[in-house]
Amino acid sequence: MTRRLFLTISVPVLLILLGFLSVPIAADLAEITPLPPVEHPDGRAGACYSYYYDPAPDRPFIQMARDAGSRWDRFDFIWSNLEPSNDNWNSQVLDGYDALVDDLHDAETNMVGILLWTPDWAATSGLRGMGAPLSPPPIMGGERKEVAVSAASSPPAGLYLPWDDPSNHWGDFVYDIVSRYRDQVKYWEM
Repeated sequence: MTRRLFLTISVPVLLILLGFLSVPIAADLAEITPLPPVEHPDGRAGACYSYYYDPAPDRPFIQMARDAGSRWDRFDFIWSNLEPSNDNWNSQVLDGYDALVDDLHDAETNMVGILLWTPDWAATSGLRGMGAPLSPPPIMGGERKEVAVSAASSPPAGLYLPWDDPSNHWGDFVYDIVSRYRDQVKYWEM
């Protein structure tokens, strides 16, 4: 009987104490002093998407990455957003990439372009029309909205044809994008 009485009293008391202990305690914000820019970077440090969340013309993160010693940036060239249908290039998206590449080039940043996604019109199989939601980065211009891209797991049609065959959609995409940025983007990933 005493054990039951002990549990009957101690459990509620314990729960009340835990309730008091779980109340958040406010702390004063610490003052943060940024470090000075790296004076002699070795050129090996890099970032991914150093421009994010800051639409042109003001891209403060590029300079912040540079001050931290970064001399590289890698970012996506999303095929389904660039070429929504065969040989129909989205000029607004291209303009956004042009501005980003120019800004990174002006900041003397080495770039690695990542070529990815297969648009539905070029897909051979996979989850056509079932793509993952992707919120396009600010470089794409216009308002931010959720868009669907096709499954990246589908190889593009004509992939094994010669690269310059009109039915090799991947070869056409790679040639067009790499040619457009050949003077500024020297490294590509896919």
